[in-house]
Amino acid sequence: MWKRSSMGASIRSYGIICCTDTGRHPADMNAGEHTPEIEELKAELKLLGERLGAALNTGPHYKAGAACSVVARLLPVLGDADFDRIARDPELRSWITVPLDQGDVYTHIIHLQKRLEELSYKTDHDMLTGLLNRRAFECFLEQELNRAKRQHTRVAVAILDVDNFKAINDRYGHLCGDQVLATLGRIIDNSTRAYDTCARIGGEEFAIILPGSGPLKSRALLERLLSLFRETEFRCETLEPFTATFSVGLAYLRGGDSFTPKTVLEIADQALYRAKGKGKNTVEMVKMAVEELYPKATMVQSDEKRFLFG
Repeated sequence: MWKRSSMGASIRSYGIICCTDTGRHPADMNAGEHTPEIEELKAELKLLGERLGAALNTGPHYKAGAACSVVARLLPVLGDADFDRIARDPELRSWITVPLDQGDVYTHIIHLQKRLEELSYKTDHDMLTGLLNRRAFECFLEQELNRAKRQHTRVAVAILDVDNFKAINDRYGHLCGDQVLATLGRIIDNSTRAYDTCARIGGEEFAIILPGSGPLKSRALLERLLSLFRETEFRCETLEPFTATFSVGLAYLRGGDSFTPKTVLEIADQALYRAKGKGKNTVEMVKMAVEELYPKATMVQSDEKRFLFG
C-alpha cells in the first residue's frame, strides 16, 4: 500500500487511498467516467507530492533514504466497483485502494497483496526482458561477493553486450531491436541455473553472476549462450530475416579478497572491451587476484605433481 514518490531517488513519500462504500450502485457510474472526486484527488495528490518532496529535501531532520510520510485519504462516494478503474488510471496507478466497509475484506486483501507484488516486481525487474534491473543486480552482486569472501568460494561475473545493436535499430527499427533484447533475455533465463543471477543492466547490456563456477564451467555456459543466440533467426515485418551476436567480458575470482561490485563490473567491462576488439561474438576472461583457498603447506607442489602424474 505504498507509493514511492518521484520527487527524487533518495526521497521516499508514501500514500494510501482509502475507499468506503456508501451504497452507490455500480451502474450509476460509467466505466470511463472521470468523476469530480477522482479529478480532485489527482490534484490533491500532485500538490501533496510537491509539498512532501520540498519538505523532505529541506527539513532540518532530513536524512537521505530515511524519511517517509503516510497519507490517508477517504473517498466516501466510491465503492468496490471503482477499484479496477482507479488502478488503471495512469495518474493513480501506484496508489492502492483499500475499502473501509463491514463486508468481506478477504478479496480486498488479495487485491492489495497482488498490487504490492506488482509494485515490488516493477521496482526490481526490467519490464522488457523480465530479468533483474541494474539496481537489484548490484545488490545481489554485493551479497555474492561477501559470501565468496566469507566462505572462500568461487564466483564469476559476466557482462554481455549485443554486437552492432545500433545498426540493428537503424535498419530494422526499435521494435525489432526490442525483440532481439527480449529474446536474448529469454535465452539467458532459460539456460542458466536457478541460483544464478541474471539482469539487464543497460540498453543492450546484460550481466550474469555465476556462484561457485570456475573458469572452464563459466566459459562453457557462455559459449552455449553465444551459440543459441547466433543461431536464432529474427523476422521483423517485411524485411529480410537476420541473426545477431553478442560479446562477453568475464571476471573470475576465488578466495577471500575484497572486491566491490563497482570494481568487479569495471574489470568485466574491460574484458568485454577486449572481446569487442577481437572481432566480437566471443568470450574474453580475466582472472582477478585471489587469496589461496588452502594453506600453501597443504598443497602439492608442481614438481611433486609432475612426479606423481607424469
